[in-house]
Amino acid sequence: MNEGQRRIALLLEYDGTAFAGSQWQPNARTVQEVLEVALSEFTGERSDTGNRISFAGRTDSGVHASGQVAALSTNTQHSPATCRDALNHFLPEDVVVRAAAEVAVTFDPRRHAEARRYRYRIEYGRDRAPLTRRTAWQ
Repeated sequence: MNEGQRRIALLLEYDGTAFAGSQWQPNARTVQEVLEVALSEFTGERSDTGNRISFAGRTDSGVHASGQVAALSTNTQHSPATCRDALNHFLPEDVVVRAAAEVAVTFDPRRHAEARRYRYRIEYGRDRAPLTRRTAWQ
């Protein structure tokens, strides 16, 4: 971490349909990629310096999240609320930052997570359910 950097934790929600997962992969659209692009658009800071956004865990291709925690390091002096709003301005429609908070510079969302909850929805029935086809196994 560079001198003067702050750590901001993000609470994310996303529709994973069009993503190859949450964490960066070459030649694939990921949640991390769109977040890093949004951060660069907002602050001018680039992630190719090894200062990537970190996640509490990984999600696979097509998996949705309603409370994924991520953290970024930044030199911006904007408030966490302004960071949330600015990131949301630059993020695509399938990702939103629900909350942002300043945390210790040593905060690691993966190692400091106290719990994780996964929900699998299985719909049992004869007919298809178009309204839940992206969020439940039918």
